[in-house]
Amino acid sequence: MSLRLAVWNCNMRLHDKLEGLRRLDADVIVVPECACPEVLLRRVPDLEPTTMVWTGRSPRKGLAVLSFGTWRVTAAAEHDARGRTTIAAHVSGELDFRLAAVWALADAFEPLPAALDRLAGFLREGPSVVAGDFNATVGRAGAGERRLRALGFVSAYHRRHQVEIGTEREPTLYLRRREGLHGHRDLLFLDGTLLEALREVEVGEGRAWAGASDHVPVVAVIDTSALVP
Repeated sequence: MSLRLAVWNCNMRLHDKLEGLRRLDADVIVVPECACPEVLLRRVPDLEPTTMVWTGRSPRKGLAVLSFGTWRVTAAAEHDARGRTTIAAHVSGELDFRLAAVWALADAFEPLPAALDRLAGFLREGPSVVAGDFNATVGRAGAGERRLRALGFVSAYHRRHQVEIGTEREPTLYLRRREGLHGHRDLLFLDGTLLEALREVEVGEGRAWAGASDHVPVVAVIDTSALVP
């Protein structure tokens, strides 16, 4: 048994990019720049996620978490919709865990470090993930990454590939789709429990996804059978 947990900034208009979404075969996916459920599901009524939690400033561009199959995602009591760039959620299925989905905008009502401080107790109460588009809040001088490290979270990509943040071999952002302007911005941070069950981290190839978004998807594969008592 395994969980495919993904992040993909879809660069809006997810309804036109369902082939890519389905190709990921994700059980749970964090999607920055996604339309709200009313807009998205009106345009693609056959998408049929099992559950969807969304927050945002504009109905056409916000932050979503979608689940498929037997997996379910529900907003936690700690979720604060006023922030509009962070979702606190419970995920249930073969494994139950807590998820903080993030879209770290420079002008966010609640900056990422503040959101992590507010959600620290929530994230410590069980297996937890912090995942999304971190923009400039991670890196050698990133305040968000320092907060995550202090809470005991480690980037799945960096642990799996044995590289330091800032020295990645595979970018996740191709700014304006030019390969000369890129960076590693889309990440999944796991707590110690889930890190032990991490089996693979997949990063999309830039040219293959350029027609859909300036970001490529990242998928962490977690062996849920290793965590069943």
